[in-house]
Amino acid sequence: MTGIPVIAQFSAISDDIGMTLPQLNLAARSAASDIAPDLRPKVLKAWLGELPMGNSIQAGQQMLERLREINQSFITAATRHATLELLHPSVHKLSMTLQRSHRDASFPLPAGHCLMTTLCQQLLEEMANGYKQVITDRLLDDAITASLEELTQAHVDKILLLSLWRAVNYLSAQLLECYLIYAPDPEGTWQDLHQLYRFAEQYLLHIYAVEVTPDDPPDPVTLVECYKRILLLSLCNPYHLMPDEVGALFQQLADWSVTVKLSRVAGSQTLIGSFVVDLDCDAPPRYAPPSKPMAAPTHGRLIDVSALLRRLDEHVQQLRATLKDKQHRRQPCLAERRDYDLYARLKHSWEMRQDRRFARNAQPNNIMMVAGLSACHHFISAMAPFTPEEDEIALHDLGEESDDDSPVSRPPATRPTQNHGDAWERVFAQSPEPVTQHRSPSRDSVQYPANPWQQRNAGRGGLAVFCVNDCRASVRVGELVTYKRNPTAGGDHWHVGVIRWLRAPDFASVELGIMALTEQAQAVATRALRGTGAGGDYARSLLISHIDNEAPGDTLITPPTIYDEGTLLLVNLGDRLLRIKLVDLVEATRTFARFHYTTI
Repeated sequence: MTGIPVIAQFSAISDDIGMTLPQLNLAARSAASDIAPDLRPKVLKAWLGELPMGNSIQAGQQMLERLREINQSFITAATRHATLELLHPSVHKLSMTLQRSHRDASFPLPAGHCLMTTLCQQLLEEMANGYKQVITDRLLDDAITASLEELTQAHVDKILLLSLWRAVNYLSAQLLECYLIYAPDPEGTWQDLHQLYRFAEQYLLHIYAVEVTPDDPPDPVTLVECYKRILLLSLCNPYHLMPDEVGALFQQLADWSVTVKLSRVAGSQTLIGSFVVDLDCDAPPRYAPPSKPMAAPTHGRLIDVSALLRRLDEHVQQLRATLKDKQHRRQPCLAERRDYDLYARLKHSWEMRQDRRFARNAQPNNIMMVAGLSACHHFISAMAPFTPEEDEIALHDLGEESDDDSPVSRPPATRPTQNHGDAWERVFAQSPEPVTQHRSPSRDSVQYPANPWQQRNAGRGGLAVFCVNDCRASVRVGELVTYKRNPTAGGDHWHVGVIRWLRAPDFASVELGIMALTEQAQAVATRALRGTGAGGDYARSLLISHIDNEAPGDTLITPPTIYDEGTLLLVNLGDRLLRIKLVDLVEATRTFARFHYTTI
């Protein structure tokens, strides 16, 4: 084996024999490595048995060192493939363990999480590199001795087929890991995926089912379904999703990818309103909007999701029915509500792709921002102490009217302490509990830090902000925020919005897209009188006058999970009490819920 770059060898062979072979990004191999590592199965199994799997970082680092040693060595394709297959179960287990550590993290990631996600990415990259090298070496041998047409007739080369499938799955896993931490796509990853698919499609290798083992994750068994799954995940706007939603969709799309059809793009074909992928680019698939005409790519594929949308519609309707049934039975339905919200948003995203409703203009500015419902309430209330129980009793003493549903008209009862009973059982208890003068001693001592951000652009619908280097904020997609422009100038008021997308170009920087909700929010306290949540404490909530005049009415923002449609609430405004009924759930994230309501 000479030191000629593999891509150069491929180009020469492709030109000579007139075949389209994949042009892959490969790890550099050292010609100075005269002594190959000992890769006998017995030796490798003994080494794997000594890995400290209980310490994922230490085990991951040892595995990474071994993979790099293997990838830099000149060994036969068969030996490399057998070695990777032996290491695959342990690498998969390690990557899943490392990935779980930051699935619910805020951003920027803490230092420990940065170390683990970097290690996870490196392991996935080295495994992908190894299988790509197997494919390259296998095709170099077969291109000399036989045609690829013969390869796919009497029998399929099992090593080549499985390596193609593994490479697509490991490249997909790299992208999934990036989406989980809102990082940019690794350079060359999409190019390799497109190259592998195009080659497999040309010789019909994309439709062959591989023989999976019990150690394999539940991936589709054909290359084309694996490829369509990662295409679909990228079309789900992963930077707009919460990490657990990205992971859930990736699993669900393993079953749904079969409903999606890929077809070649004709040169004169109109792409407006379609999803399309260019196999010659290092880029994910994209939507062709009416406002930006897109030229038909030479080697493009249309992604037909019409059947998937029908399947998705059935899934949403089923989730809705289950949700309504549990609500009717007054049963907890947090998981069903979250799933319904996720898939309803996904369905709307694929069906209603459109240009931005409100223009954004470049408007550099300094802003001060806080994240989280409690922090937003604290600043909107001008940092006033949160004492709704005392306020309610004072209003009663001043003659505030009450009805049979008002707890102030009944003798007070003692609340259960934190150590009596399960918290969720109390939240979902159906019996309203009278208020007492009770408040957690630490409730008003919580510190809510406000952090400086830089505004990049803004418009009526929202704004884009960023922070770099010493970014001390802690944010996540779907979180409620309140912000004030020109904080040192004074005079501006607190605006309320929701983080709709997040990108982390590196571990020290964060970029956010914020959808504006209102310029007029009122900090209130809410307590359930009847329905889901009855018997719970007062909670910080916000009354929202919506910024969009087309919105059907004002809304109430509450903590997530504790109330539901149909709940009767007591709203404490400090100087008076309101009774409202929650009518429709507008949206539910992991950090807040927003409802339409009617006044009783």
